[in-house]
Amino acid sequence: MNVANPEAISMKNLSCEIWYALGHNGKVPSVHNTVLFAGIKIADKIIPGRLPINEEQLIKLTTETTVSTYKLENMINFKPEYSVLAALGAEIKWAKNSGLI
Repeated sequence: MNVANPEAISMKNLSCEIWYALGHNGKVPSVHNTVLFAGIKIADKIIPGRLPINEEQLIKLTTETTVSTYKLENMINFKPEYSVLAALGAEIKWAKNSGLI
């Protein structure tokens, strides 16, 4: 569960927030969708049925999937106080100070 953000956030936006929290500027490096989906099709022909994700799942992950605190809020009456960017910044600072990154 995403417990650090009061608003649902898409996976794409979450990756951008992580990129910026790590101190990077500009566009997040990524593979063009055409290349990504071609890669999945090729890999599925090479190792059919053994990929950890299929094209349909990838489309859902990259276009529909969000992370949200909704379930946790309802389960234990929890409401986050910080934005995802603030929480990521604090987590990254802790990891750096701990020598983890």
